[in-house]
Amino acid sequence: MVGFFFNITAQPENFDNFDVLNYNIEITIKRLSDKEITGKTGIKLVPVKEIKTINLDLLDFEINQIFVSGKEYKNFNYKNNKIKITFDKKMSQKDTLNISIFYKGKPGKDKRWGGFFFGDDYAFNIGVGMSADPQCFGRVWFPCHDNFTDKATYNYKITVPYPYVAVCSGVFQNRTDNETAETTTFIWKQNQEISTYLSSVAIAKYKELNLFHFGISKKIPISIYVTEDRLQKAEASFENLSKCISAYENSYGEYRWDRVGYVGVNFNSGAMEHACNIAYPNYAIDGTLKNETLYAHELAHSWFGNLVTCKTPSDMWLNEGWARFSEAVFTENIYGKEAYKNYIRNNHKKVLELAHVYDGEYLPVAGVSHEHTYSSTVYNKGADVVHTLRKYMGDSLFFATSKAYLDKFAYKSASTEDLKNFFSEYSGINLENFFKSWIYTAGFPHFSISNFEKDKNNIAKITIEQRLKARKLFSEDNKIELSFFSDTLGRFDTTVIFSGKEQIYNIKLPFESNNVFLDLDEKISDASISNYKIVDKSDMYIFENTNFRMHAGKPDKKSIVNCVYHYLGAGNTDFEISKEHYWTISGTSENFKGDALFYIDTKEQGIKLDVRKFKLYYRNSPKQKWESINFMLKARTDSRAYFVVENFKFGEYSVGK
Repeated sequence: MVGFFFNITAQPENFDNFDVLNYNIEITIKRLSDKEITGKTGIKLVPVKEIKTINLDLLDFEINQIFVSGKEYKNFNYKNNKIKITFDKKMSQKDTLNISIFYKGKPGKDKRWGGFFFGDDYAFNIGVGMSADPQCFGRVWFPCHDNFTDKATYNYKITVPYPYVAVCSGVFQNRTDNETAETTTFIWKQNQEISTYLSSVAIAKYKELNLFHFGISKKIPISIYVTEDRLQKAEASFENLSKCISAYENSYGEYRWDRVGYVGVNFNSGAMEHACNIAYPNYAIDGTLKNETLYAHELAHSWFGNLVTCKTPSDMWLNEGWARFSEAVFTENIYGKEAYKNYIRNNHKKVLELAHVYDGEYLPVAGVSHEHTYSSTVYNKGADVVHTLRKYMGDSLFFATSKAYLDKFAYKSASTEDLKNFFSEYSGINLENFFKSWIYTAGFPHFSISNFEKDKNNIAKITIEQRLKARKLFSEDNKIELSFFSDTLGRFDTTVIFSGKEQIYNIKLPFESNNVFLDLDEKISDASISNYKIVDKSDMYIFENTNFRMHAGKPDKKSIVNCVYHYLGAGNTDFEISKEHYWTISGTSENFKGDALFYIDTKEQGIKLDVRKFKLYYRNSPKQKWESINFMLKARTDSRAYFVVENFKFGEYSVGK
């Protein structure tokens, strides 16, 4: 499905009837092997309008008793995982209700991902159920008002067999050893208000790795709970955690929670951003840094998701897209700007090649259906469009606006429209067309230079063209950066505002230049991937993520070579060539010499032909027609082929039969 797509999630009957202020969760697990909990949850709430009944959520438990304001209450109904309590009289905003629910049973799991898990020596919850509706999954272990918008503080009293340790959201208060019962009770307190899906408990024979970080405004405790055999590995795997906190505080504002917390769990994929107690898979605590973007992603939710929560599941990109983008922010702060570009480019390639495959169709990032709440589009394309927004606004304004947005909606929920309106108002930039194109519309725009001329007065005449991939809407008010280079690689950049299908620009150049590059620094996540190299010696140059590499001959001077890998058809051809991919290779040196290698994967491109029957085509510019050229088929498998062109020329290349 392409074009606009909106989904309004049906809300529970009492979605906005009352506000929970606090949950007081008491659970006892006598034996982990029983896979059963006995619980009592106290719920302090106030009506937000006059009500006679309320509905609470609890999944597949046996309810023993319910008390309201200290008196046993039998006027309730528990059906279809809803607890309906009917009061003797109407309750108003002046009434504060204290409800206690006693229950027991075996908590369940989501059929896709999430729930409550037991093993021989552990137990833990994952706060979402990806196939559940709603996906908030607090109800899998305590009665609650289970949605994204209702936030409350929490108290926990968790009793477990000795010598197990219970770790919860918030701050540790104390523990009591119950010697006669051979159990230990752990008390935790979550001071800041959170949504139900962010509430957590994890139980194992934990040891604590106790660290701290000097933040912008306070000393932040860091506690990482793992089993003893992983203590040293945890210290090594989380080596850059302190730098990660600094990166996010500098980008998004101060860390507002009482501690940074991770707890190792026996989970075989993913992690979960529970407030102050991130459930982190043991496989990632391996003594290396190879999974560090996973803990960076989860920590980013302390700003996007935990602090400001998506208002509905269809706004999930506000949680997950921003957290995935923040992985790149972490990478940039630890490893530099080039590492950031590589991270964004790698992600963009996944979006162009795989998001619509995994999700079954091209989707916008906002307004997704329940099925696609945790989709590749939401995560990966969500990060793509946040990167594009960053470059559209410029770093200073983007990060300042992000901080102000997080201040405005702290401990609340926000929708896509809320973010759009706030970013527009605060920055002074009208983002209506940006959101219409990049957030609310499926598919991609594609920008390219279709013509470049220059007169004797050194005025460049540039024609920019917009084509469309899996959409019908032309993007408006785009900021397109054009780059020109002198013979000695002096650089001149200018930004033009581009709308519609085609526009012509006349640009006065400050020096003699015979080249122009569009979006050389990869600021726009359109239907292409670009990568450039500075060539200053005879060597092999690999243009990552573009299926192109070249061996440069000995250059007579330093030059730039740029590869753009286009993810749509080339057009203007009498031949049957790839309908999905072609390359534009350009550079600053007219005398450049080198050999090119183009790589294709027929499965990736949906081509059902023997690669031995392929030909390679070339044209000097988009105005020219394609012509077949000589090449060497260097290596091939059933689906892959490598085309080598000796002494290649700048221009455009494609494959076909």
